[in-house]
Amino acid sequence: MQSIFEIGSRGVLLVINFILMIILSGLAEAADSTPGKQEGQATLWIAHVLRRKTKDLVIPEIGLTKTQFPVTLVPQGERLRPLVVITAYMNKPSWKLFAQNDSTPLLSDGVGEFKVYTYLNAKVNEVTLTIENSGGEKIKETLYIYAPEAMEFQAKSPWDELMVAVGATRFQYFQSNFGNYAANTGLLSLQYNPEIKSRWGLLARLDMTVLTVNATPVSNGPQLIEGKMDGTYTFGNEFDSDIRTQIVFGQNYLTMLGNGSPFGFANLISPELGVRWRYFETSKTTYITDFRYVMVKNFLNKEEFGFNLSLIYSRILSNSHRFETGLSVSTYSFRPDGETWVKPALISWLIGYSI
Repeated sequence: MQSIFEIGSRGVLLVINFILMIILSGLAEAADSTPGKQEGQATLWIAHVLRRKTKDLVIPEIGLTKTQFPVTLVPQGERLRPLVVITAYMNKPSWKLFAQNDSTPLLSDGVGEFKVYTYLNAKVNEVTLTIENSGGEKIKETLYIYAPEAMEFQAKSPWDELMVAVGATRFQYFQSNFGNYAANTGLLSLQYNPEIKSRWGLLARLDMTVLTVNATPVSNGPQLIEGKMDGTYTFGNEFDSDIRTQIVFGQNYLTMLGNGSPFGFANLISPELGVRWRYFETSKTTYITDFRYVMVKNFLNKEEFGFNLSLIYSRILSNSHRFETGLSVSTYSFRPDGETWVKPALISWLIGYSI
């Protein structure tokens, strides 16, 4: 039977391998996309198409299939540009239809459904439709596309979604056959947390306490390692909301490197369930609240469980890298061998930068 004092090296490798698997799968996905007519990357942004109310400023024979259209990000050079595809129909026989300044007609006989592809360059964008008959008569209408959140991004590989963070933590620990231990340490964190997400997403994180500053009652400097592997789902019709809610579900991993200390445990692997709120102050600035409940035994167990809470400020910088800072609290209570009570807790402050 494995001792509770053993080093959880196999578990650490499990977490690291999982993060690498996510990265490699993302690289494979990126390799499959080809420039040109690719579908693009789905986003949660929605574009609203508005038409003038004055009758002489619209083409009545043209109708929109709907007034809201999804926004996708498509590669163009080294940028990811937001693109909207507007679908509409026309019923004006013998008239040609043109979009913007294109010399090739979308419809040559004036009857049928058509699509207009347009990049979004501002909060409000304009698309001009022109119809022309054989005698050279022209009628124009301007459509207004409102998409306040849509923005360009620098094209990234999955490696760019990795964030390295450093900080300080207060590490407190109780074990029933030892007593209390407390230390001030540094914290090193590796995170995979894509800023551009569809409704489904992935999160991964690996934290490790490092460089013990002071400790009591022993100075051996044990290290706590915490790993998370999660999927996310953004639910509800929240595309136009400044506050978005995600359900988080996955695995939590916890272990301790004893470094000669007379206490410790190894390899606690438990499912976790949580909720993640994101408040978009602007298209580049986000405030995040992340809460997780770790089911050490089962969901209703009142003695063995874990709680994680994070409050984060996130901002996309002018160089397209992401800066984050915030506070996090992790606390656990469980019996790794069925008898010994173990209660580790971390209160941490981190500063991170995407690489």
